[in-house]
Amino acid sequence: MRGCGASQVEEVSSLGVALSASLLGCGDACLGLDSQGVFASKFSAARSQTEDKELGLPMAREGCVRLKFGLEHRLTPFAFVTIGLQCIDKLSEDPQLILRSTDQIQFRRNSTKVLVEIDPEDVRYTTSTAVGNRVCLMEQVLSKLATFVSSPYEDDPAYPIAITNLWKHYAGNTVFTTDLLGLGEEPTPSAPTPSAPTPSAQTPSAPRRSGPKSSAPRGSSARRSGPNPKLSVRSFSEPADAETQALERIKTKFMLAYKLLDPTEEYKAMHWRGVCRPPLGLNSLHQVAVVPQGGGLEMGGVGIPDFQARGLQMAISGALGHELGVRGELCADCQPRTKVDLRTPAWLRTITAAAAPEWSVRDSDGKEKGRTWFQVAYAASEQVRADAESLGLGTVIIPFSHVWKPWKIECVGEACVTHELQLQLKHGCLVQLRDLLQTHRLTSNVANSLVRQLRQRLKHVGSCCCIGSYAQVFVSLEQRCPRLTALQRVDETKLRIVLTPECMQAESKEQATLITDQFIQTFKADAGYFDGPLS
Repeated sequence: MRGCGASQVEEVSSLGVALSASLLGCGDACLGLDSQGVFASKFSAARSQTEDKELGLPMAREGCVRLKFGLEHRLTPFAFVTIGLQCIDKLSEDPQLILRSTDQIQFRRNSTKVLVEIDPEDVRYTTSTAVGNRVCLMEQVLSKLATFVSSPYEDDPAYPIAITNLWKHYAGNTVFTTDLLGLGEEPTPSAPTPSAPTPSAQTPSAPRRSGPKSSAPRGSSARRSGPNPKLSVRSFSEPADAETQALERIKTKFMLAYKLLDPTEEYKAMHWRGVCRPPLGLNSLHQVAVVPQGGGLEMGGVGIPDFQARGLQMAISGALGHELGVRGELCADCQPRTKVDLRTPAWLRTITAAAAPEWSVRDSDGKEKGRTWFQVAYAASEQVRADAESLGLGTVIIPFSHVWKPWKIECVGEACVTHELQLQLKHGCLVQLRDLLQTHRLTSNVANSLVRQLRQRLKHVGSCCCIGSYAQVFVSLEQRCPRLTALQRVDETKLRIVLTPECMQAESKEQATLITDQFIQTFKADAGYFDGPLS
């Protein structure tokens, strides 16, 4: 058993799922990953070509993507170590390769494996202020990468403290004030310009050292025939053996940490974790559940009792046990199981909270120190008004008694509806629709059911009312009166639509229909078209 997994969540705009947030890890391959894709979905952590262009970055290498590292996109500590080892190897294999920016680090778009590619054209990353020799520059990049690490395992005694200490060391280290090669002087703080060379700049550069060929495409070898003007002079006058020894020392530190979770040292054979969006459907007991890849009840999948009998045997307990993969198994997120609430997994809620807008449901909502349903609804209404303005629409207040039709209970009047939704909020069974889509795909049966409910709710609130924003739609997990089977007492469950009590209003029925249809098409795409087309 080895690996580092995570669950994925997304930060989205209210009008359409766009920006993302996630905790990415690596480990053994999840059996369901090939059916989902890795970075193909808009929910993935990959930057689009448009986003790269807006940031002034060169186009990613062919077949590769950059990841949107930052506040919303985090790495697990073990993923940091795995990526770091591959970066060290790349520099060791190609003595002409320089790593000066995290944006040079790219990954194969269609591969489930964590395979690092480094853009060899470092001179294109001119916004970098890093200075120093190759090793120093690499460690500055690793220090930057370490600031994107989040660890949910620090309270778990099973998690190796050496890995935590390594990434924390890099995250808090100002590398370019350190002489990493131990030669008794600090890197030059700025590089001389080629037009005005200094005497030290005329020092002959070290001869090109032999080594394995770079993986860069043909033509990239002409990128540099002498000292790089963006580097300090010292960087090309270091003894070759000193640079090699420095890289070996760094690799030894990373490898000692890595082997604590994977004694096989197969860090180039690791697969992505935290990129799965398991499908929600109905199991054989008519319960909302994570269903097997390929369907639940509607596709002849197994029921929850069958899964519980088989189970997933974890060798390590706690948060790390949730993270680590088992060779030949589904990841913990994709394991079929019944849903008892719609909360984000506890070990991801800190990251989720940092990325979520005000109108998103928080874990504390419904509890003593959290917001009430009325306060949550008011926050969502503010976003609905902003979104309506951007579309050139008005809004109208919906009576609380019309925002929701319970599945199997009688609930009439504003007081009753408010009370029941407050209970749903308290038990984690009421979330924004877009938050549900961040972590799950939907089977066609479940998605079509939500679409039908959405259209039915609109019929009760006004002829020109429409849905054009995710801020308008909540989802509740409801249960009907329990029934008895031959084996056990069973509570059937279902997902139900709850509208925000402020609705967009168009100028005509035709415009309202068009806006709602466009939103539903966006929703269908975001639901993942799992197990068939949607109506």
